[in-house]
Amino acid sequence: NRDDYIFKTLIRDEFVKKHIPINADKRAAVTKEFGTNLWFQAVYLSTPPPTGATIEDIEEAKLPEFYKMWMLIDSVFREGQRGEEMTRRLRSKGCKVWSYRCSLYMQTRDILEYYRFYLWRSYMRGLDGVGVWCSGGRSGSDGFDSRDGYDDGITWCGSNKNRIPTKRFEAFREGLEDIAYMDALEKAIAAAKKSGRDVSKAQALLDKRTSVMEKANYDVLDTWRLDVGRAINELSKASGKKNMPKRK
Repeated sequence: NRDDYIFKTLIRDEFVKKHIPINADKRAAVTKEFGTNLWFQAVYLSTPPPTGATIEDIEEAKLPEFYKMWMLIDSVFREGQRGEEMTRRLRSKGCKVWSYRCSLYMQTRDILEYYRFYLWRSYMRGLDGVGVWCSGGRSGSDGFDSRDGYDDGITWCGSNKNRIPTKRFEAFREGLEDIAYMDALEKAIAAAKKSGRDVSKAQALLDKRTSVMEKANYDVLDTWRLDVGRAINELSKASGKKNMPKRK
């Protein structure tokens, strides 16, 4: 159904303030024809004023009434309360809020912090989803060497011009699985609390997430995830429910 589709049009990708009035008449025509039930996406880059658009500029132009899905560049969430404030105000208009990353030379970015823990932080902020730049296309004769052209993204381009997964892509996938474990543990804790069981040890694993990220050590991370899996299993056995995340 139409909720399965997201349309990306009628505003520039990573728009700034001067782009807002462009196509305003077309947005109004689409709303008049189809109402406000379609999902349109807007991508927000944190360019500072006066060039960049503020949340006040966005609200004044009634963009949240048209664009119901917002992709905010992840840096706004590292600028004090700015990301939280934008998220609150957009959600008050019925919008979904995602974050995204698309830094240049992504193959040089830290595997854990830039890819895997990025998903953790987004989930812990309560965001609705995340996005990451997949591929900038192939330039030059060697799709694995950015020195001969602009070959960027979370995947590489092979000699046959097909996409090749990378360890960065795998880290992103592992991050999604980490979140599945977090979600399953949270549900298992909620169910156990209702029956009056002690969940302090399981809760401590969730409280430990910041420490795990700060250590940025694979052994610490693997141990944490194994402990989470065991906690889910123990709580699930006692309640008679199977809350383990399904592996796809």
